[in-house]
Amino acid sequence: MLKDLIENWVKYCKEENFIGIGSTRKVYRIKDYVIKLHIHPLGYKQSLKEMEIWNFVVKKDIKELFAKIYYVDESVSVQRYYKP
Repeated sequence: MLKDLIENWVKYCKEENFIGIGSTRKVYRIKDYVIKLHIHPLGYKQSLKEMEIWNFVVKKDIKELFAKIYYVDESVSVQRYYKP
């Protein structure tokens, strides 16, 4: 499933999966994952920073406090969904 989300994210970014929007990214939920669509260049930078933070918390062994980030590119970020 994860590989399909990363390779075919466009087909999942549709209204029925939409769960929220910020000023730089739109978020779509697909089962246990979310796709953050970068709608502004700052969205990509935010996702890169989140990946940097994720890598840090993994090294500090406190990753259970954060949603796992699987993938980031200039268009999207894919991560685990956790209910707020």
